[in-house]
Amino acid sequence: MLIVLTISSYSQDLFIGVNRYSVNTNKSSPIGFIIGGTYNNLYFDVSSNLSKGIGRRIDFFFISDVSVKTDKVSTTLFNIGYDIKKNKYHIVPIIGFGYTRNIWQDPLQDSKLDTYYFKDKIQPHLNLGVSIKYFKKHYGVLVGVGLMERFKLELIYNFKYVR
Repeated sequence: MLIVLTISSYSQDLFIGVNRYSVNTNKSSPIGFIIGGTYNNLYFDVSSNLSKGIGRRIDFFFISDVSVKTDKVSTTLFNIGYDIKKNKYHIVPIIGFGYTRNIWQDPLQDSKLDTYYFKDKIQPHLNLGVSIKYFKKHYGVLVGVGLMERFKLELIYNFKYVR
């Protein structure tokens, strides 16, 4: 249903891309992967560095005498914005909420299976930024900067070529 609504809207873009976070990710990658879109003039995206620990993730606090805090940080960011059309260029002011979480490692001694989990509370971050989109027919590119994103680059496909 969402896809049908998305394709039939006046101006719909879908995109994928990458960003570089400006927050400290320690030994985790500062590069995040982005997916998102524009519905009419509402811009939205979500990104993550997809950082994890070694072994299998567990969703409860498994605290033992061998639990250790790793040097890795999981980073996630949600952005919304408003797409302002200026011919082939679009200006997109963005506001977002991001968070980071430390990754803890715990080897299960009996099964020799390592696990990881997120023990600490999330560290919230505000993202304010601006992006510029450029289109050529159905295809486009977006570049941007923000408080939590040092830069972002997205490849865009527009379902309805209305420029």
